[in-house]
Amino acid sequence: MGERKKHQPPMSIDEQVENLKSIGLFVKKLEQLFEKYENVDVKTMGFPEKWKELL
Repeated sequence: MGERKKHQPPMSIDEQVENLKSIGLFVKKLEQLFEKYENVDVKTMGFPEKWKELL
């Protein structure tokens, strides 16, 4: 039999967020989620008005 496929160890949520930030996708992914779920009010989730600039 061939070699077994090696997988990356799982990443914590903090590690995933940092990874997305480092490649510039974190804000884009959040925007996509907020567009998909347009009934969600980001203010009630604790996001400040200029959250994109802060990230």
